[in-house]
Amino acid sequence: MSQNKEQTAQLEKQIKDQNKLIEELKEQNYEHETKISELEITMEEQKNKLTDELNYKAKELKKNNDSSSDIQRKYEQLQKKYDQECIAMKQAKEKESEINGERVAEMETQLKDTKETFDMAK
Repeated sequence: MSQNKEQTAQLEKQIKDQNKLIEELKEQNYEHETKISELEITMEEQKNKLTDELNYKAKELKKNNDSSSDIQRKYEQLQKKYDQECIAMKQAKEKESEINGERVAEMETQLKDTKETFDMAK
């Protein structure tokens, strides 16, 4: 009978030890689940923050692209205006050169006529 009592005591001790181990494992499991939950929350917050930042950067990029397009369009308009003014100035210079050529021809004719008149008057 004492042997039965010893076996029973040993079994009860094993059961108690196993129950203690189970409780420790449950506690560890709870701690792990808590850490996992905290990490999930942190990851979700980081995801939201990065999503917000990505959206902000996308808006900035669109704004910059729009600005770049506007600048390109203005540059092309200025280039066109510059080209037109260069052509107009070239045409004006050519016209002025033509007019000056005609004046010089007229003056040479007048000088020749005046010289002939002067020579005849001698």
